[in-house]
Amino acid sequence: MQKIFYELLFGLLRLWAILPLDFLYLFQPILKFTLKDVLHYRKQVIEDNLKQSLPKYSEQELTQIKNDYYTHLSCLLLESLKSFGISKDELIERYQCLNPELLYEQFDKGQSILLLTGHCANWEWGAISAPHYLKHQAVCIYKKISNQFVEDKVNGVRAKLGVEMVVTEQTYRHIYRKSNEAPPKAYILVADQNPSNLKRAQWVNFLGRATICIHGPEIYAQRFNLPVYYIHIQRHKRGHYHCRFEPLCLHPSKTQKGEITQLYMERLEQNILEDIPAWLWSHRRWKHQPPNP
Repeated sequence: MQKIFYELLFGLLRLWAILPLDFLYLFQPILKFTLKDVLHYRKQVIEDNLKQSLPKYSEQELTQIKNDYYTHLSCLLLESLKSFGISKDELIERYQCLNPELLYEQFDKGQSILLLTGHCANWEWGAISAPHYLKHQAVCIYKKISNQFVEDKVNGVRAKLGVEMVVTEQTYRHIYRKSNEAPPKAYILVADQNPSNLKRAQWVNFLGRATICIHGPEIYAQRFNLPVYYIHIQRHKRGHYHCRFEPLCLHPSKTQKGEITQLYMERLEQNILEDIPAWLWSHRRWKHQPPNP
């Protein structure tokens, strides 16, 4: 019975997803009102995150940022829905990579790479559009979804667009077995989430706060000598995004513990401050407290 329900729900989503995005945007004010004023979706989390991370901003400025964030979040949800029915041509037109040639030298050497980004702007479109501007095989590292039906449907859409999906727990094994095989791989990881393994996690200063970070990206880069690049994602206008690659660490095997993580979080912070409402402020990013000194 549950499977039938999910099948019907997914079918309905697919019907909505074939509608033009500009038509879907007509529902954005309603969705924003529902999230912000009816459900008060993570209102306290958003307010606490903004207040603690941006102490120099006035109450009026923080209120405006919060309002702008709900606008961004409602647009993002509609764009995520559109992912189920977006065409290759529309995706390329709406999500443009400005400098894919920066990675060509690594590809020509047969060198796999690690691409790190954060929950900025529209990261989901960044993942599914990657096969259209990369010469590398795009491999997206993701956290397993608890509902197997939803996971299969979401990953099916991503795979259809040419992205290979690898669950987090299998990342090390995949890199060990596949990174030296042709074609070289571009491992894409949105790496600003909370870690599941607190003992191996690393602490850095991020947005003025002690922040715990996942250790995986640094481990993968160092042990397999994967050059690391940051994907800078920028909202150009509603429904249109630019991304560009920036070298973060080209010789990871020579780095010290914590160095790559620090470089990544510093670059992510710069990205966030360029367009503050476009980061995922509703995420409980600071639910863990640093250990006692």
